[in-house]
Amino acid sequence: APAASARAATIHNGQAIVTAAARACQPLLPKSRGLGENAPVPYSQEHIDMAQSPPSYTHTGQRYVLGHGGDYYGIWDRSNPAAPTWSFPRTQDGWAQAWAQFSAVEPQAQPVGSSVAPPAPYAPAPYAPAPYAGAPQPGYAAPPQPVSGAWWLLPIFVGWLGGLIAYFSVRDRDRGKAKAMLWTGIIISVVVFILVYSANRAVIDSLR
Repeated sequence: APAASARAATIHNGQAIVTAAARACQPLLPKSRGLGENAPVPYSQEHIDMAQSPPSYTHTGQRYVLGHGGDYYGIWDRSNPAAPTWSFPRTQDGWAQAWAQFSAVEPQAQPVGSSVAPPAPYAPAPYAPAPYAGAPQPGYAAPPQPVSGAWWLLPIFVGWLGGLIAYFSVRDRDRGKAKAMLWTGIIISVVVFILVYSANRAVIDSLR
């Protein structure tokens, strides 16, 4: 009987030693309310919850925004804001890399509040072609071009008909001279008609 009691005590002591050793080797995990002093909390679930937290945005540019999620820094494209275009670990080195990348694509970025709403979809500005350098602008009057003096012979010798021909021939180069030639031809025609009528008035009266 004494031998059996001694054997049982030895076994009990051995189990106690194994249990104590196992507890000593177990890592100390965070406390959880209502589950004891050292109730285990799965790290993988905590990591997932952190990664799924909504992102916060710190800087914005014309197309990209800079911010951070649970465990990363990210750069989002407004045209595809569902996931970051570039992501970096949420460390000091990761922030330096994220800032360098964001500064490269958005040199004129501005800081924003941490509670900014998700970026709006990127809408590129509509294409508007630049006006042709040689095309005249609205309200622009082209400078007059040289006109040969020989065009004055038409209204002087042919009258209103020569002035009309000279007007349509010269108006694209110098509209002012074209109008002057037209009026010169009309005036000369009127003067010639009056002179001819006065000189032949007696003849005309005799024919009545």
